[in-house]
This record gives sequence, structure tokens and C-alpha cells, in this order.
Amino acid sequence: DVYAFVSPERPDRVVLIANFIPLEFPSSGPNFWKFDDNVLYEIMVDNTGDAVEDITYQFRFNSSIGNPNTFLYNTGQVTSIADPDLNVRQFFTLTEVRGPRRTGARTALGQGLHVMPANVGLNSMPNYTRDLGTGVHLITDGLRAFAGPRDDSFFVDLGAIFDLLQLRTLNGLTGNPVDGLGNYNVHTVAIEVPISRLTRTGAAPAGASDPNASIGVWSTASRPATTTRTATGATSSGDFVQVSRLGMPLVNEVVIPVGVKDTFNGLEPTGDGAAFDPEGQAIQQHQTQPGDVGGHGVLCAGHAMPSDEPLVNDCEPG
Repeated sequence: DVYAFVSPERPDRVVLIANFIPLEFPSSGPNFWKFDDNVLYEIMVDNTGDAVEDITYQFRFNSSIGNPNTFLYNTGQVTSIADPDLNVRQFFTLTEVRGPRRTGARTALGQGLHVMPANVGLNSMPNYTRDLGTGVHLITDGLRAFAGPRDDSFFVDLGAIFDLLQLRTLNGLTGNPVDGLGNYNVHTVAIEVPISRLTRTGAAPAGASDPNASIGVWSTASRPATTTRTATGATSSGDFVQVSRLGMPLVNEVVIPVGVKDTFNGLEPTGDGAAFDPEGQAIQQHQTQPGDVGGHGVLCAGHAMPSDEPLVNDCEPG
């Protein structure tokens, strides 16, 4: 999921969050979940309303293993983020790109920033937050960045929604709603950015009606075009190819039909209309077939936002 909101702590900042790797069982050792070193994770910002990125924040990761001759994630009790008993570590580089995300002007904002490790358990990490810290890095121009596992804050009743699109409170058969993501983790990248750094003019908006007060935000994950696997490992090469894209919640999972999910994940937002509608218009209506699910229609068409629609106002405090 993707989140964008004015910081409750510093109202002159915007917080951008992208979550990856859903439904992580927290105690899934010994190979605890982590970011993929071969994947480019990105958060895009459009500040001109044309569904094209104007600013991109790129997160790249690299892993290190202190002792490769053990299966343990940590070889003893971990009491600090630099504790040598933390055997598996990840670090990230944060880059800001202005203009097209592959060819624009690049600025390295931070390098060698540690990723928060998995919370292995009370024996291994008796006080995770006190001993290991928050994982929030203060970087240039007052920006703050974070990467690591977090409890998934999104609420969705997976058992009901994907059981023929039911809501427990309406069908009266299956009890109260259940948080299908409760007690599961995701891997989060987050950055807090001054509002003036994100607007088209470089100035804070004067009010909610100021064109500077509107931005569009989405995230992607991309892999190198070619991966060659051998008995001893794998090597990757070629340009990055986008394989995942998220913006509005549940559009990818629910609204986009199964047969075109890969197409949607690989597209830029500007390509949605032409790809999902033969007339080149963005699909606004939800097409249904009578009796598809227990007499009720189901969604069988994609949804795209035409590029001339106003973007969500997320830069005006209040």
C-alpha cells in the first residue's frame, strides 16, 4: 500500500510511505523477510497533474552476512544496532531524481543507512525499540527516512472480501469483521520531505486552492531485465523493468482483472486509459455481468484516472 499525508509532528512536511512484501509472519526464521538487493524500490511524486513523475525517491538495498557458517540470523543477544551478534544486516541508499526517473538529475541523499532488522524475539532482542532505536535517519535538508519491517496498518477482511465479495456485517452469517492483516508485517520504505521540496514552484502552498497544494503519489518495484542462474548463484543485468505498481488501495487486487494485472503493473499511469479501453478513454464505469456472483455483478474492468483530473490535495496542513 501507499500512503501520503501531512506530517502530524511537523506540518511543513509530507510523509510518503510504500509497503512491500505483504503477509509476513513475524517469526518466520531463520530466513527472515528482507528487501531484495536486486530490486529498485521507488516512490514517485507528480506535482503538475499530468500523471508523469516530477520527483522520484529511489531505495536500493545491499545485504551483508557476518558469519556465513551458521544458519542463525543472530548469533547471540543483540543489544544495539551495531552489535556484532546481529549476523544478517541490510543497508540502503536513498536517491532523489528530478525529472524522468531513469534519466533525470540525480542527488544521493544518503548511503549506508541501516535497515531495521527483524524483531527475532525476547531472547535475541530483549528490548527491540530501546536497544536498536527507531531506525529513522535524519538526512540532508531535514529529510527523514526509514526502511524495515513494520506491523501492517491496513485493515481489510481478506476472508470475507475474497469469499465472493462478502461483508460479514451484511450477510449475517459469518460474525464480526476480522482484520486479515492483523499481526502480520510488511516491509516499509518511508521518507518525510519538506512540502516546499515537492511543489512545482519550490514554495509552500498559500492555501488549499493553491495549485501547489496538490500532488499525486504512487510506488513501483523494478527488476533488472535479465537474470542468469547457475548452480552457484545468480547474476542480473540490463535495464530495470517495472514489475509492480501501487497507488490507490485495492485497485490492483480487486479492480484490475486477473488477465491484465501484469499489464497494469508494468504500465506508467499515463498508459492506463489506452491500455484498458479501446477508445483510448479512461474507464470510469464498472462493467458487470448479471449473476456473476450469487446474482450480484462483479467488477470486470480496470479503472484509470484521466490525467486532466485534479490530484489529491495532500500538501495543505489541516
